[in-house]
Amino acid sequence: MPHTDKAAARALVEIIRRGGCSRSELAVHLGISKASAGRVVDRLLAQGRVAEVAKSSEVRRGPKATILQVGADLACTVGTDLEGAAVRACVVDCGNRVLAKGRQRFDSRWGVEALTRAWRELIAHVVGESGVTPDRMAGVGIGFPGVGRRTGVTASEFGVHAYLPPGRRMDLTISASSLGLAWPLVPANNVVWVSEYERKVGAVSGADNLVSILIRFGIGAAVVCNGELLAGNGTMAGEMGHMRIDPAGPRCICGRTGCLDAFVSGRTWPPPAARQGPEWREEIRARSRHLGVALGGLLKVVHSPVVVLNGIYNEYRDDVGPALCDVLADELSGLELPVPDVVFGEPDEWKVSIGAALGARAAFLESFLCGGKTVGHQRGGLDRFAKQRT
Repeated sequence: MPHTDKAAARALVEIIRRGGCSRSELAVHLGISKASAGRVVDRLLAQGRVAEVAKSSEVRRGPKATILQVGADLACTVGTDLEGAAVRACVVDCGNRVLAKGRQRFDSRWGVEALTRAWRELIAHVVGESGVTPDRMAGVGIGFPGVGRRTGVTASEFGVHAYLPPGRRMDLTISASSLGLAWPLVPANNVVWVSEYERKVGAVSGADNLVSILIRFGIGAAVVCNGELLAGNGTMAGEMGHMRIDPAGPRCICGRTGCLDAFVSGRTWPPPAARQGPEWREEIRARSRHLGVALGGLLKVVHSPVVVLNGIYNEYRDDVGPALCDVLADELSGLELPVPDVVFGEPDEWKVSIGAALGARAAFLESFLCGGKTVGHQRGGLDRFAKQRT
């Protein structure tokens, strides 16, 4: 595709990020004058990169309000994740449409090489199914369970300690070369990408401040403040499950005792036959109270008006919500902090992969439009994603 000057690329990214906006709104978001924004828009209109459409169908006097929109086929990104006993992948365009998706289950006995090969083949298959040519692909977002650390010369090579069912630790190297990718990648814990999904197209769309919790086999948490992900320098943990809430409690898979994971995570769930009846509902409430203690500690450090919960507890929201809020009220009352709204995300297996694709767009679209290099970026994709403002 033809290269775009930086001003035009910024405008395109901003229009996509806002889901469309007027010329005057674009000027405000870019921090430039209306005249400068108008010149950029006129160039993009002449190139056919954007279109002006009626903002509403209302009948009104004077000039009709219009909104700028970018074609969905401007660029695409790949999102992929490892969770449980499967890897998933999807291709998403600039209109947030999922063009193709796929899943590959794997055997818990597989080694690193077999898993990496299956993951690489799945991504290649889904990209092929999407019909998107390589020159229209801006980047790849990758999700994983566990702690990731930058390990290579390039900022996008991560070493990951992933715990997979039934409790096996697998050490992976995630990089463009290991997954056979010709595009830049941004790796992060799965909870980061669930957060991106929820605040861009999900239950809290448009939220600038939130705490996101994902409970599946393990427990992850991410914090977004003023539209920015709080991320460490070189390490992406998100491992809320290993906050110790009772040192005298049961032993966790990390080797310590009393971690939240040992009380609440999916690996502690009984067989399906035992997950029913009043006793199970009371256990759900007890588990929710443990979660509330850990979450209360996090909110005392970074208070948020919204907590988004996803994962295995969402089907029990009628029991989880009240029990969790009661504990939060007690935990936060001493500091006179308000109890945040607790929002339950809707069940969707593809949230992580779609969120990862949205994160890759935030990290790489501007560089892609300006003709940036496709691999070997020295500036980390996660850094760029974390600094994107909604």
